[in-house]
Amino acid sequence: YLKALAAGGKPVAKENLRPEPPETGAFCLIRDGKLLRGYPNLPEAVEAARDGDVVELRADRLEAGLNRSELKEGKRLTLRAAPGYRGELRQPLWLSPEDDWTLEGLHLREYHLYRGRLVNCFGDITPGRHQMTWTRLGGRVELKRCLFPALELKALQDGTLTIEDSAIGKLGVDGAKGRKLIVKAERSLLGNRGVYTFVNYT
Repeated sequence: YLKALAAGGKPVAKENLRPEPPETGAFCLIRDGKLLRGYPNLPEAVEAARDGDVVELRADRLEAGLNRSELKEGKRLTLRAAPGYRGELRQPLWLSPEDDWTLEGLHLREYHLYRGRLVNCFGDITPGRHQMTWTRLGGRVELKRCLFPALELKALQDGTLTIEDSAIGKLGVDGAKGRKLIVKAERSLLGNRGVYTFVNYT
């Protein structure tokens, strides 16, 4: 994550690594570059956030998750790990079909993202428990500089997955009949990908 930030022109000075979380919680709400406060859990931080805000995780491993799947209104947010932290979410992250989020620098076990971006993210696998990282696809999802040992797509609607500068060990697609999916890959490695009649690889 730190190397990727530096390569993208955003190097982090050593003294700015692993910033301390506020006493109120490790889920830090940042607006216009300023820390507003920390929250004890992810749902509270997201509830307080406005479009364009950042929720920054200042912890290595968190027994945290979120379920927004039933909401009809979405938010445009960034959920990221603070530089120097692992930022591992050990519970599922379910977003609303109307959410448009950027996930950055996170270690993910399971996420359901209909549209949005993943940047500098890693998909964890625990043998016998989490065999794949899952995403629901119902629009446009972008992966940039990500590493996933295995990635499974759940196609709910026609959609496009764009993969740039990333590596995926195994790509699987669970698509409903009649759906059309486009997978666009640039400067990326897709290993052991399935052959599906409803998927167009470019």
